[in-house]
Amino acid sequence: MCLGIADQARYVQVLGAMVLGAIVFVFQVKELRGDPSWIGWILDIVWVALLLVFFVWTPRLLLHHRVARRDLLPGAVFTVLGLVSMRLISVFLFTHWLNWYSTTYGAFGIVIAIFFWIIAVGTVLVLAAALSPALAHRRDLRAGRA
Repeated sequence: MCLGIADQARYVQVLGAMVLGAIVFVFQVKELRGDPSWIGWILDIVWVALLLVFFVWTPRLLLHHRVARRDLLPGAVFTVLGLVSMRLISVFLFTHWLNWYSTTYGAFGIVIAIFFWIIAVGTVLVLAAALSPALAHRRDLRAGRA
């Protein structure tokens, strides 16, 4: 019974970190609107680093520290690259997609577009989680040959 409570506490820690990150991001976007672009570039680098740390810390915490950070790093890098790619794609595609779906289907089309976008981001996260062990294994095989 105590192990179940400890696991629930771990889940709350991860959820709390996600909510805190979302609040900080929204506050940052609101407060820094119109500031010089160099601040944005620095904050982008900071956010990428924080995401990388989050995607190494989260599975390590939830798996009771049974997986080494070294084994989690390739998956975390893949996850962050996937999320950054989705963010860059959304700048160009998502607005067009929302307009197209809303013209065709009305207000329901916006819901459909957002739902499909959530599925696309979820697919990136699932692929990253599935490929993480394979990437770590491949790295170990290459290190064994060298």
